[in-house]
Order: sequence, then C-alpha cells, then structure tokens
Amino acid sequence: MISSTSPHHATTSVEDTQRDEREHVQSPKNILTRHLSDITDVVLDPEKLANDLHSARLITFHIKDRVLTTSSYSRYDKVSKLVNDVWRLLGGDSDREILITFCDVLKRQNNETLTGITRDILRELDQDQQWR
Repeated sequence: MISSTSPHHATTSVEDTQRDEREHVQSPKNILTRHLSDITDVVLDPEKLANDLHSARLITFHIKDRVLTTSSYSRYDKVSKLVNDVWRLLGGDSDREILITFCDVLKRQNNETLTGITRDILRELDQDQQWR
C-alpha cells in the first residue's frame, strides 16, 4: 500500500501537469462543436451565409443550391445544414485554416452575437495552438 507521504502522492511533476493541461485542449472540430447550436440560433440570413460560404470555398455550389432551394427547410434547418457541412470538413491537416476562414465568413454576417462567438472560437483556437 502506498502511504500518503509517498513522493508519488506528495508532488505532481511538471510533466504530469503539462499533460493534464494538454488533455483539456480541444481540436478545431471540438471547438466548433461547442459553438454549433449558438451559431445556428443567431444566423438570420441563410442565403447570405450560403453565398459567403460558397465564395470562401467552404461549401460547393451543389450544397448551397440544395439547401437554399428546399422549400420545406426552415431558416434554422438551412443554417444548421450549412454549418454542419463546414463541420464535416474538419478532421484533417487544414482544420485551423478552415475554422479561421469560417470565422471570417461569420463576421461578415453583420451580427454582434456572431462576432462574439467568432471571438470566442478564435481565442480557443489560439489556446489550442499554444499547446502544439
């Protein structure tokens, strides 16, 4: 049995502390996942979002057209599908660049709440980068 005075229990090494802190750092995909519902709730113009995402090459024309021309989709459904299409892009080497581009698109939506969300995402992304 290890006593409470054991060196393993009495102190935590710097390496253990750094490893624990790195485990809390999130990938770009996880960062976006935490903000998906907030983004979907506050985007008011799915057509502008779709056009801006297409211009930024984050979605194809086919996706943009499919989402915007399906009349049974509500505003919320359209935004959700567009944002989820961007989310699906994440999982590779260019995740950071994709997420930064997505934040730039969100900033162009002229919405203070979205600007705050993008600020939070970029702050989290910068924290993630510090550990890499």
